[in-house]
Amino acid sequence: MKIKCVITDDEPIARKGIKGYVEKIDFLQLVGECEDALQLNTLLAEQEVDLIFLDIE
Repeated sequence: MKIKCVITDDEPIARKGIKGYVEKIDFLQLVGECEDALQLNTLLAEQEVDLIFLDIE
């Protein structure tokens, strides 16, 4: 069973970097990428997620 995860960061380069790491780990499944909390909230209403990579400023 894979861990469903989502990346939330306002910087595209940061999302790309985290995505690269996630794709190398067999037990992680990336189910979405978000630019902000509003997009994340929408995604969480529609998709079940186990892990959130979240940038907080």
